[in-house]
Amino acid sequence: MSKSIYIATTEPNSGKSLLSLGILRMMLTKSSRVGYFRPIINDKDGSGIDHHTKTAIDFFELDLKYQDCYT
Repeated sequence: MSKSIYIATTEPNSGKSLLSLGILRMMLTKSSRVGYFRPIINDKDGSGIDHHTKTAIDFFELDLKYQDCYT
């Protein structure tokens, strides 16, 4: 049985990030070992940081390095 969830839509700005934060919160109540991976990151402001990924890591205090969350 797979222990992964992949969230995708056919349209941008449809609430995927908000949904992923809610699912992440739910999963953390069931297990202390939860990961976060975003295969495609946005770098619109040129900072080199995807703010959705950084928010998930910081808010939930995940034991992950930012570089391990994307390809």
